[in-house]
Order: sequence, then C-alpha cells, then structure tokens
Amino acid sequence: FVVLTRHPLATFSSYANSFFDGDYQTAMNFNPLLQRYVPAMAKFLRQKDVPFFHIKYEDLVSAPEAWMEKIYKYIGVPFERDTVNYGEKPRAAEASKGLGDPIGVKQHTRPSTASLNKWVEELSMDAVKRTLMEATIQALDPTDLETLGYPIAEIWTPMQVAAGKTFAPKKQKLDRYRLQRKAIIRLRGLAQRNAPFRKLLHTLRLGADVLLRE
Repeated sequence: FVVLTRHPLATFSSYANSFFDGDYQTAMNFNPLLQRYVPAMAKFLRQKDVPFFHIKYEDLVSAPEAWMEKIYKYIGVPFERDTVNYGEKPRAAEASKGLGDPIGVKQHTRPSTASLNKWVEELSMDAVKRTLMEATIQALDPTDLETLGYPIAEIWTPMQVAAGKTFAPKKQKLDRYRLQRKAIIRLRGLAQRNAPFRKLLHTLRLGADVLLRE
C-alpha cells in the first residue's frame, strides 16, 4: 500500500470545490469526509501487520522526482520519470476520463504546489466556512491528526501566517463540468426538499429499470 495523506482542510476544500461547487455545507451533509477518513487512515497507519509507504501530499508536490523515486523503489519497479511529467504527452480520450478531481488535474502537466494553501484564502474570506471547519477539526482525535502528519498545534499555522492579508475572490470558468455540477446540486437539493419531485424521480427510475432490463 502507498498511503497519501494531505492537510485535512485542503482535502475538504478540494472535495467541496470539485464536486459541490464550493458549497462546504452541502458537501458536509452529503459526506462528512474528514470525520470518516481521518480516523480510518490513522488506524491503518498505526497498525504493524500490513506494510505500507506513507507520504504527505505537500512533500510529494514539493519534490515529486525524489518522492516518486522512493515510491518506485518501495514497490520494486524501475523509476519512470514520465509519471512525474504526466501531462507532457497526449493521452487517449478514454484514458483522460474517470473519477477524481476533474478541475485541477488539467491545469498542470506535473505535480504543483499551487493549491497547497487555496483553503487558506477560502476560509479567510468566508467566516461561515471557517466556523464549520473549526468545528470539524475540533471533533477529530488529535492523535489521529498527528498520525497522519498534521499535529493539531500546526493545523491552523497557514491561516496564522496569512493573518492580515486580503484575498480577492477568484472567478472560476463556467465550463461544461461546472454547469453540470451546478445543475446536479440544485436538482439534488430539490429532490430532498420536494416530495412530489422526489416521487417523480423514483417513478422515472423504475421506468428506466424496466425499459433497460434484459
């Protein structure tokens, strides 16, 4: 196993922006990501029965060649530098599709430090998001955070360093993915609030299951 951990607040920021159009509360309601995975990953990192290689996201993007070479050595295969410069060669259309971050991954051709403190700007400009994240971090076990490589005493250090700075809101390009994501979020919210609409969706799903049944 190769275990990649990332600053919890950066992790949640990426999750909320990639799949919930930056709506932290909706993202939290759908999946309390940190409450689920921080304890689970920490438990795995503390066990001794299964071997693993632990690397922090911040270290990987800061020195990708060095760390990728260590990972290759750990899994026992020759190091291929092209995996670091992953965007320099064109990929087949089917290879470019899949799960994961559909926004940031296309902005770079190799690991980048550009998004390390994006969450700092977000929380600095939005008190509601910051309050939600403060409550989330407070609810986590400090021992688990330290096991992942992010001691509770250092979690908010990037925010403290940025204290007093002003950040301008960044406009995000409205591409097809973002428009689809906005539509999905709105329709999901409508389905949760509106019983007749939810009933209609269940009826349509049943009809689709019948029509597609082989």
